[in-house]
Amino acid sequence: MTVERHPDNRVWDNPFQTCSCTGACGHSGADHTSYATPYLAVLQYWRPSWVFEWGPGLNTYMALASGAEVWSVEHNARWMPVIWSDKHHPLAIDLGAARYTAIARQVASGLATPRIQPPNIWFVDSGHRERILELIASTPSPRPAIVCLHDAQRERYHAALSRFRYVRFLNRGFAVASNSRGALEIQRQGATA
Repeated sequence: MTVERHPDNRVWDNPFQTCSCTGACGHSGADHTSYATPYLAVLQYWRPSWVFEWGPGLNTYMALASGAEVWSVEHNARWMPVIWSDKHHPLAIDLGAARYTAIARQVASGLATPRIQPPNIWFVDSGHRERILELIASTPSPRPAIVCLHDAQRERYHAALSRFRYVRFLNRGFAVASNSRGALEIQRQGATA
């Protein structure tokens, strides 16, 4: 296992290979659901009441099944799942709109929604991953939360991911990050390097 400890006590835990791909690649797993097993471990460990996500899909159904309320940002209407649940709140926001990423800071600080507290879990699997991660990491939040990043093996996301105090890869293409030590306590589920 490769665990880096930085002078400022940051921890980067990644025993997996990275890639320099800039678009869709098979390095995160055989299909777009390679995150399912580690994400289930996150949901079981963290037991969120609220998940905010960019890129709805299987992750949306998993979070709803765990009992969480889910807010989904999607720029392409055909990718937005039709879910008949009062706990699902779809937000259609154009990928080019400033609000697509800016909503991260608004939600983290408690300004964008009628909720009092920011979400327990952020799930990022869409365009502008770097900017979204940077905004979440740099916004003071009144409660600890964990960020889940799909396709985390892509080196272009690592600078933004490293802005969090704790980063742990649960499989090659799925990492969790947080400024709370809880990110390191989630166990890898059947992970291989």
